[in-house]
Amino acid sequence: MTFWKTFGKSTVGGIVGYLAGILAGFWFTEDYITLIFPVVGTLSGVVWAKLSSNPTANLDKPLAEPVHIQESMATDRPLASTLTEDRPVNRLSSSSPAPVVEQEAVPPIFQPVLEYLAVLEDMVISEGQKNNLDNEIVEKSCSLFLRLQRVLPMLGELHNDEINHTVKRLVLKDLNSIINPFLRLSGEAKSKNRRVLLDGIKDVDSRITHIVKTIEHKDLMELQTRAELLHQRYS
Repeated sequence: MTFWKTFGKSTVGGIVGYLAGILAGFWFTEDYITLIFPVVGTLSGVVWAKLSSNPTANLDKPLAEPVHIQESMATDRPLASTLTEDRPVNRLSSSSPAPVVEQEAVPPIFQPVLEYLAVLEDMVISEGQKNNLDNEIVEKSCSLFLRLQRVLPMLGELHNDEINHTVKRLVLKDLNSIINPFLRLSGEAKSKNRRVLLDGIKDVDSRITHIVKTIEHKDLMELQTRAELLHQRYS
């Protein structure tokens, strides 16, 4: 900042303040009020000269801030990468295979049936992984287990004791009597008697189909009867 530059700008400020004081004299009669404007103008000129002599003074500090920002970002990157690496682990650890049928949806009479079906399914899959059972036996057995698991809640809604007793005996007695003895056979005996097991699975599946069709037929007959009653009542 040079002397002449400061003097020039303070002079300009003083002149502007003097002119403003003259204009203010038309509204204010007191002299001390009009004298304030030249003083303020001169001080403004001095401040103006100081600011213009070092225009980059206010820019030095912001230029240094990105360095700190970059350093903070660099320190945050390992934490972010750690979180992204941990997410798949947490997702895998929290996820678990959901059962096909919720046990709460099955009536108490079918709880032992549902549990036993899960045991049979684990046994068949385990023997299949050990190559003690061929793919056809594993697929048809698991298909039957899955169908029974889906049918049980529907049967429970009917509250038919006769059907419930039939299905319970079909699984705990009939299905058990053909699968468990077969699993205890040797490899050669399994190959010779595999058709016996497949026929037994087919018979159980056919029995379930018959029960489901009987229920559907009863529902259809009930629907038709109620529809006819409504038609007679409102026609």
